[in-house]
Amino acid sequence: MSKMSKLSKRPALSSSSLSDEVADLRVEDDRRESKGFTLIEILVATSIFVGVVVIAIGSFSASTGVQRRTENIREVGQTGRYALEKISRDIRIAKGGGTYRRGLNNDSVEGFFILADNNRLIDSDLNSQATQGHKLVIFLTDPDNTVSANIYRRSSTGVLQVQTIRNATLIDADDDIDDDAAYTDIIDGTKVNIANTNDFSINGYRPPQDNPARQPYLVINLAIQSRNLARSVSGAQYDKVSLKTTVDWRSYE
Repeated sequence: MSKMSKLSKRPALSSSSLSDEVADLRVEDDRRESKGFTLIEILVATSIFVGVVVIAIGSFSASTGVQRRTENIREVGQTGRYALEKISRDIRIAKGGGTYRRGLNNDSVEGFFILADNNRLIDSDLNSQATQGHKLVIFLTDPDNTVSANIYRRSSTGVLQVQTIRNATLIDADDDIDDDAAYTDIIDGTKVNIANTNDFSINGYRPPQDNPARQPYLVINLAIQSRNLARSVSGAQYDKVSLKTTVDWRSYE
């Protein structure tokens, strides 16, 4: 039998069968095109999304932390400048004098004087900035012409304080300087403090009494820092601001 005869004996496809076969192929193609994501694709997309979220949260937290610290430093600086301005105002208007007694020693002082450690009086005729004290006593004349004194110091807890003594013709080291109950806080000790003794220091120059041509002045150094318990627990450094001012004093008559 010839090859042509064999081909002629194969059944011919009807037009309806051919249409059905083409339709089945189209359905199969549609199913293949509408197929969902694979597990790997989902994992990759999820990883990318999580990474973007983590970066965004980290950037927001860092920005918030910088803003909070900037505000904290500004608040610390404002507190320190307020304290220096209060002391400077008293120095500028200082007037009058009195006697400072420590033990058996009596010293006549005018305007202001500085105390070193153990309430030792620094020479009232200051001629060098090398000597520094940590307490400052300023004499002021009240409206009734009586003499008062403001005593500034750093407390044992690191708070800047002042004590006002009325009728301060005599200041006794034992009774007036060490009485903690008589002092008033100048700064809010719950927010800021003066960490070390040397962070509040005073020095200056006062000409000898026989040569008053040069202008007396005081140099006040103040380093003040935030008192944030959360930051201290985490081991972070405190926000600290160092301030310094020079104040001239004129003896008003």
